[in-house]
Amino acid sequence: MEKVMPALEQGKIVLCDRFIDSSLAYQGYARGLGMDEVFQINKFAVESCMPDVTLFFDITPKHEREKN
Repeated sequence: MEKVMPALEQGKIVLCDRFIDSSLAYQGYARGLGMDEVFQINKFAVESCMPDVTLFFDITPKHEREKN
């Protein structure tokens, strides 16, 4: 947040490849730590600054054949 908050205060657009959604998925759900618990910890850490938009790309990666 030390770089995000100043950028937002300057009116800049900030793009993050991971944010609270990742923590909820990996820690809250996958590790079974509890969605609400993980959300509350993250909400405190980000000073309640939440994203305006979250993009989720459900894609299949392209595998290139090995070159001989």
